[in-house]
Amino acid sequence: MSQVKMSLSALVVLLLTGCSFSKNIEIGEQYVANFHLLLSKGQIDEIMLGTSAEWTEQHTKAAHNLLINVQSFFGFVISSEQVDWGAKSSFGGKSTVTLIQDTTFENGSAKETFVLEIVEGTALLYSYNIKLAPEILKLYQSSRARET
Repeated sequence: MSQVKMSLSALVVLLLTGCSFSKNIEIGEQYVANFHLLLSKGQIDEIMLGTSAEWTEQHTKAAHNLLINVQSFFGFVISSEQVDWGAKSSFGGKSTVTLIQDTTFENGSAKETFVLEIVEGTALLYSYNIKLAPEILKLYQSSRARET
């Protein structure tokens, strides 16, 4: 009988965690859509307001410059498709969502990785990475070389 109770308890935990994960993924997807809207408008300061404490402490100036460069080089976001995701939760109430996007900008395309900390139903940017296609990277590097 105790084995049945343990199995039922494990099932309940699994179901609750699955619901939490799907809700957190949804929150993350909304964050990415808003991030792209703000990026397209050049509202980098607004993006920076939605970052985690760890991100803000460690990366403020470099992240700000990265986002300015992404926006100025790529232009508007035309479309973005989620190609992978991950979610994890800890017992301290901290949840993390990773979303990987294939994003098409006005002037090229890239693969973006967003790591988001979900706190009380709000997504905060914990990490952002953009991987450029080789031909776009060459164009970007040559445009940067001309500026200096």
